[in-house]
Amino acid sequence: MNDQRMAAKQALEKLEDGYGLSAGIQQRIGALFVYCGMLEFNSEKAIWAIKGENPVGVPPSTDRGRAGNLMSELGRLADAESGNLAIAIKLVSEGAKPLLEYRNAIAHGLLVRFNLDHPSFVNNGTWHGEKRRKAPSLAHVDADRLNTSIEVADTLSTAAQNLFYACSGPSARTAGALDQWVIPLQNARDLAARLRI
Repeated sequence: MNDQRMAAKQALEKLEDGYGLSAGIQQRIGALFVYCGMLEFNSEKAIWAIKGENPVGVPPSTDRGRAGNLMSELGRLADAESGNLAIAIKLVSEGAKPLLEYRNAIAHGLLVRFNLDHPSFVNNGTWHGEKRRKAPSLAHVDADRLNTSIEVADTLSTAAQNLFYACSGPSARTAGALDQWVIPLQNARDLAARLRI
């Protein structure tokens, strides 16, 4: 094994031994990040399609937008739509907000171990008495919670991709195009809301 691989292996073992992040938990965190990236990409394309925006050769209106801003914009676009299309747009937006907050706490937070059951990440902590613009957030990481977050991210990402298809091309805004997504999206939104409990 070369030195670089050995160093990476030692770093991964350090996360497991020192912080309780098993290989399975590390893998789930990676999967969550991949699905959240797909959610952001698919949501941006959905926004373009809903707005009728063609960004070929020009920066899109969504350029340099943060994920939270994208989801807020997506949610606002539901007001101009009707039926299950409006419902699906709103549910993707509502489910994505707590999911991305959970992901952000992991991605940007400090890894801590409050108890022996599972590690957590604290984002925007005030460790040195500093004042933060955002309130601190906490993300507990265990197999069940991460499995839930992956399931939610997969559902929302796939639904956002279907929003793009439902709002673009010759069959755009066909009645009933998103009917089968309403119940899975309601479930995903409800599961996402419980990630931070």
